[in-house]
This record gives sequence, structure tokens and C-alpha cells, in this order.
Amino acid sequence: LAALDARAAPGFGPAQLVALSSASLTRLDLRGCEGLEAATAGEWATALASSRSTLASLSLTAASPNSAALAFVGCFSDDDASVAPGRALAALGRGAALDRVVLRGGALTAATAAAVGRLPSLTSLDVAGCSSMPGDAPCLASLLAAALAAGGGGGRLTSLSLAHTDAGGAALAALLARTPSLATLNVAGTSFDDSDAPSLALCPALTSLRVGDVPPGGGLGDAGLARLPAAAPGLVDLNLRGGCHAAPAALTALTSLPRLARLDLGGAAGLDGGRALRALAGCTALRRL
Repeated sequence: LAALDARAAPGFGPAQLVALSSASLTRLDLRGCEGLEAATAGEWATALASSRSTLASLSLTAASPNSAALAFVGCFSDDDASVAPGRALAALGRGAALDRVVLRGGALTAATAAAVGRLPSLTSLDVAGCSSMPGDAPCLASLLAAALAAGGGGGRLTSLSLAHTDAGGAALAALLARTPSLATLNVAGTSFDDSDAPSLALCPALTSLRVGDVPPGGGLGDAGLARLPAAAPGLVDLNLRGGCHAAPAALTALTSLPRLARLDLGGAAGLDGGRALRALAGCTALRRL
């Protein structure tokens, strides 16, 4: 047995989970299995013992109906409303082949964050809409930075979504320092602003950045755009939809991004299209605006 799809299977609980212990699975889908809430850490460890080095796809959701849409085939996913995600990830441990984790819209426990930090093959992490559990850390970015530092993970991470979280400031910089291979960063809906732009230099491989849907006063203005070429000279894709309040003339700073091919300025406050086009005339690699 290499793959099992047991989505919403009636009666699938701890006993059925443990029965998987002899299988070296590459893909396991247990979304909607309400009985798994009762599975202990030991039962998860037993069930996944033979799959620790082979499992590349684990999909799991909490029992609540609202979490069903948060499951993604090809990754581990949960809204973290239950204890299941932390126990499952902890059972996989340092030998796990899992490379993509999605944990959306819930309060991330320290145990779940720690389990994420220990995944050696992790390349993509999506924690959009999440927060840290009260008392575990001052903010989500701090929680993740500490987990990656303690677990030794993060070095292979190439994609990170912090959309609609409290990421920003020194905590964001500390997290980016743990992810030097990051190529794609999504900070839409956060407090990311001009003062955060220099921290992007901690990720020299960065090619894609999304800053948008920001609260009033957030996003990038004249100063932020001026800092981008030095902080992220390799940008190819820059999405500032709803996250740019710079004057048209300040867009000339983007001409110093030699690889910039895609730029989204939708929803920019008071942006004059004609003046913007003139300011961007030097962006010779630009293919989509």
C-alpha cells in the first residue's frame, strides 16, 4: 500500500490509524475523519513509523465543517483548531519527506510550530490568517522563528505565506533570517511597510514579493520603493495590489530591478496611469503590468 484516500470515512479512528503502521505510504488523505481527534501522540507515531521517510503528501482537517475548505491535496493542511496537526507532524519528525505544509486561519500552538521547525525537507509553508496561541509567543513570526531555530529547519524553505497575520518589524526580520533560500514571500494584509523593506536583504534569492490589502498607512510608499532594489535586486514578480501609496515619480526606483517582469499596481491610491508608465519606461524586462 503506497497511497490511501480515506476522506470522511465513517468510523476511521485510532484503531484504523494504527493499522497503517506496516505501510510505507507516499500519500495519505484523512480529511474529515472525525475519529482522529481521539488519536494520541503515541498512536500517530505508531501509524506513521514506516512512512516517516516516504510520506510526501498528508492531508488532514479538523472535524468542524468550516475547516473542510482548508485542506489541500499534496500537502499537510489543517486550520489548527485541533490537536491532530501537531501530533501528526511530530510523529513524522526529522525523517519526514513532507515538503509542503499549509496551516491556515487558526491559532498555531507551540507544539505544532515546533513540529514544523523539525521538518528537514520543508520547502513551502503557508500560515495565512494564523496567529500564535496566547502565551506561547508575542506574535506568529516570533513563534515560527523560534521553532525554526530550535528545530534546524527553514534553510530549504523557498516559499512562505504570512498573509493576513501580525508579521512585521523585528519579528519578521528574525524569521527571514532563518529562511535564506526564500524565493517567494507573501505579506499581503500585514503591517509590512517602508521600514520593513530592508529586511528583504536577508533573503538574497527572493524573486517574488506580494504586499497588498494592507491596513491604512501600510504597504510601500516612496521610501519603500527606493529601498527595494538594494534589498531585493532579483525580483521578477512584484505584486503591490492595494499595497502601494507612492507617488508616480517614485516608481522610477523600480527601473533598478533588472529582472522585473511582472508588476501589479492595482488599487494604488491616486496613481496617474500616464505618469506611472513614463516612470516605468526604463523597466526593460517588464512583460506584464
